Order: sequence, then structure tokens, then C-alpha cells
Amino acid sequence: MSAYKEKLAFRREALLLKVHAQRQLLSIQTQELQQSIEFAEFSLNCAAKVVVAVRKKPILGVVLAAAVYVVKPARALSVITTSLRAWQTWRKLAPLLRQAGNQ
Repeated sequence: MSAYKEKLAFRREALLLKVHAQRQLLSIQTQELQQSIEFAEFSLNCAAKVVVAVRKKPILGVVLAAAVYVVKPARALSVITTSLRAWQTWRKLAPLLRQAGNQ
């Protein structure tokens, strides 16, 4: 094989490896985006349920406002952030735990 053909073969192989790596990266990023979208949908559904409940029973709105005032938004945000991190960790570990349980 000539040097030119060898050079082309190596370049082709390098490009194929690069494409494969890019596809894997895209797959990972797509999964992360899908999880974010699922969480946003879940949050939207919860907010919609709260709004419906407050419209049916306005006293719930007063109780909710009082709870936010007592708990303080910063503390509530901290709890929500911690819960979100725990949920994301669980989503990543659950498939591994299932695989370990099946073996």
C-alpha cells in the first residue's frame, strides 16, 4: 500500500473515532436535556395542581403564603435544591442498582 493510501486510511480511522465520540457526547447531552425537560414538566404539573386547589379552596392560598413567610424563601429554595440533587442522583443510580440486582 502506498504512503498516501496509508495516510488516508489513518485519517479515515481518526475521523470515524471522532464521529463516534461526538455521537456518544450528543447522546449523553440529550439524556441530560430529557431529564431537565421531565423535571420542568413535573414542576409545571405540580404548580398547576396547586393553582387548581387554591382556586377551589382560597384558604389554602392563605396557608401556603403563611408557610412561605414562616419557612423563608431562602430555606425553601435550599430544601428544593437538595431534593432536586437527590432526585437526580437517584435517577442516575437506579439503572445501576437494577442491573446489580438482576445479576
